[in-house]
Amino acid sequence: MGGLSGKATIIQQQREASASSLLLLDAGKSFFKKNNHTQPQLTTALGIANAYISMGYDAVAVSANDMKGDGLFFAQTLQDGLPWLSANLVDNTGATVAPTHLIKTVSSLKIALIGLTDTISKKNKYSTINYKSALTPLLREIDSQCDIIILLSNLSGDVNKQIGRQFPAINLIISSDKTLGKMAPMVINRTLITQTSRRGKYLGKLEIDWEGSNVWYNKRLRPLAELRKKDAAIGLQLARLSEREHKQRSNLQKRISQLRLQKQRLLKEINSRQIQEAEQAGRPLNQHRLTFIPVLPKNSPREIEAIVEEITNQLRR
Repeated sequence: MGGLSGKATIIQQQREASASSLLLLDAGKSFFKKNNHTQPQLTTALGIANAYISMGYDAVAVSANDMKGDGLFFAQTLQDGLPWLSANLVDNTGATVAPTHLIKTVSSLKIALIGLTDTISKKNKYSTINYKSALTPLLREIDSQCDIIILLSNLSGDVNKQIGRQFPAINLIISSDKTLGKMAPMVINRTLITQTSRRGKYLGKLEIDWEGSNVWYNKRLRPLAELRKKDAAIGLQLARLSEREHKQRSNLQKRISQLRLQKQRLLKEINSRQIQEAEQAGRPLNQHRLTFIPVLPKNSPREIEAIVEEITNQLRR
C-alpha cells in the first residue's frame, strides 16, 4: 500500500505548491487488480476508496470492474461519498445509476466533468449503453453551461480517438486503457487525449493555459513551411528521375512510384494544415504541459496512514 501513501504525499505537495486550484481526477480501473471481487481485494478497494475521499478527489469514472458482485462495492462507496461519474451506466430499467456529470468552478472557469464506463453486457444487473447515445443529449444540455468539457473514459484508446473525432465539444479526454502506458498528449480533431500508466505508478499533472479557444496547440504537427519544403524536394527528385527513366526504366520505376506516393500523402497533409491554419488565424491556441510524477512510498498525511494501517490489519485477520 506504499503507492497510496506516496500518492497522498504528492497530492498534498502539489496543492501546497500550486498558485491556483487543482482538479483531482481518475479515469477508472484503479480499485481492483483482477476482475473478481475476492474478500481481500474488496477490503483493499474499499480502503483505497476511503483514501480517495480523504484526499478530496473531484471525480472518478466508474469502470466495469467496479460493478462486479451486483455492484455492491459501487453502491457502498457512492453512499460513502466517492464522486463517481458515468453517463452510460444504467440499471435494468435503463435509468442511470451514477451522476452523469458535474460542473466545477476552477479559477473562474466552469469545467464540466463526464464519466464513461467500459462495456458491460445486458446479461448483468447493470449494463452500459452506447457512448453516442449517452454523450449526444448530455453534451447538448451542458455545452452552453461551461467553458471546458473533460471526459474521464475507461473505454479503449481507439474508441476514445473516435469520440474525439465525433464530439469536438469535448476539450480533453483522460483515459485509462490498461493496454496503453503513460501517454504524451495527442490532439484528435479539437480534443486533447492523454493518460498516465496503469495501477498508479505515476500521477499525471496536466497544466493548461486556457485561452477560451476550442483549438489546442499541437506539438506533433510539422510546420507548414517544412511540409512545403519537403514537397518541393520530392518534386525535384521526381523531375530528375523522370529524365533518366528512359535509360534505366526498370530500376527507376519503383523509386518513382514511391516518391509519387510520398508526394500524394504530403499534399494531403499540406491541404489539411492549410485549412487548420486558416481556421486558427488570429486565434490564441490553448497550451498544455504534462508531467508524469513517479509514485513512491513516502510519509503521507496521518488520515491516509490510518487508512493504510486499517487495510493492512484487516488483510492479516
